[in-house]
Amino acid sequence: MAKTIDIRTTQNVVIDYDLAISRDRVLAFFIDQFVIGVFMVLCIFILFSIFTSEDMVITLWFLFIMPVFVFYSPLSESFFNGRTIGKIAMGLKVVRLDGRELTLTDNLLRWAFRLLDIWMTLGILATLMVSITDRKQRFGDMISNAVVVKSASSLRITLAQLNRIDSLKDHEPKYPQVVNLDEEDMLLAKQSLERMHRFSNSAHTEAVNQLAERLALMLGLDAVPDKPEVFVRTVLKDYIVLTR
Repeated sequence: MAKTIDIRTTQNVVIDYDLAISRDRVLAFFIDQFVIGVFMVLCIFILFSIFTSEDMVITLWFLFIMPVFVFYSPLSESFFNGRTIGKIAMGLKVVRLDGRELTLTDNLLRWAFRLLDIWMTLGILATLMVSITDRKQRFGDMISNAVVVKSASSLRITLAQLNRIDSLKDHEPKYPQVVNLDEEDMLLAKQSLERMHRFSNSAHTEAVNQLAERLALMLGLDAVPDKPEVFVRTVLKDYIVLTR
């Protein structure tokens, strides 16, 4: 069974993530290196087909192509919410342990320690650290207060569980604009409801109320419906019916 971790978001909602294992992280790394390699080879052909001066090609290479190779990971993870192409392919993402959004500084810290974790030790140190630490972190993860988790697979299981629990056969969607939301929003909604029912207290009830306000805003509603819990559950059902 995959090891999980609870992360409390800034909305005071706890989300359960499956921690990424070494194999998936290694595969994501090699996918990224392959993508970068293809990109650089294509750039070489394009530059030599446009410019006849070798000095010009070398200059452009170091000015525009090499920075992509060097800063690919931190820039990708900053623009794609903790993901690179390799992580997207493997269903992984980087998240902060305190539930806050990843910043460019966080990603640069993780990237800086790749020199030690990966390049200087041929990946042995990173693999060892991910295998033996409780949160499956390499040194770069620890310094940036981050972990690598599985995103897509956990969500599919969660939505499947909801599909089994609640009969959706005769459900008629009420909010068609729900298709514009993403799966992370639905995972947050599902787990918020589960937490409220499992731990009946004011904190989790308030978290669902805040989530209802956020969903109403994202759906373009003028106000939150009278029963926030029912509203959140309806949005979940609508999403499943309209996207499955």
